[in-house]
Amino acid sequence: MAAIEFALIAPIFAMLMIGVYDISVAVTLNQEVSNAAHTIPTSASTLAVQPDDTTTLTVTQVQQVLSGIYAAMPMLRNGAAAGIHSATLTSVSFQQSDPQCVASSTTACPYLAYAKWSVSYAEPTGRPLSSGTGFTSVSRCQAAGTPLRQVTPAQYTPGDLTSLPTAAVSAPDPILVADIHYQYTPLFYNFITGPIDFWAIGLWPVRTASLSAPAQNQYTTYDLANAAGGVGQCP
Repeated sequence: MAAIEFALIAPIFAMLMIGVYDISVAVTLNQEVSNAAHTIPTSASTLAVQPDDTTTLTVTQVQQVLSGIYAAMPMLRNGAAAGIHSATLTSVSFQQSDPQCVASSTTACPYLAYAKWSVSYAEPTGRPLSSGTGFTSVSRCQAAGTPLRQVTPAQYTPGDLTSLPTAAVSAPDPILVADIHYQYTPLFYNFITGPIDFWAIGLWPVRTASLSAPAQNQYTTYDLANAAGGVGQCP
């Protein structure tokens, strides 16, 4: 009787234990993706502050900041996570779409979001990839006046990535936007769930932005002179 009971219960128990493993890894990865989306724009906004109150990041600094994904995602750093992943930093400013509107405590004016530049993290040449697959490129560059959406590679399964409401805000400050993605493939239950995409977005204000400052100082600029072929510059 004991042998029969064990034979009936063991497969169910094994499936439950396997399910706990897949779920725990997924929860951990989801939290790490969220951590990266918070820490990267925070670091970038601090690093960008210049003595003359402008906010500028060089090509090298942008890549250094984005490499912080390894600190925020230990599973990516140690090779335990090897799925498709990306990290992107974007500078965004806002322009009032109705010039006649006057914002007040009771009136919110509509604004359009404009991506000034959008840069993805790329592993340095010659560096061994601890995560196995390398980083893919994701951009937030878009045509002027269109919603600020992510442009995702075909292999991703993105959700609703509009992410920046601009219909009921008043005098929004320029921001830095970090987009972090990781595609997790469950080890045992992939045949049920398929790959699971974790997306996280971090929005952070430019520390020295001032509406009275010149237009080029109201958002974080990017050292395009040292960017190969103008990579990262939006239309």
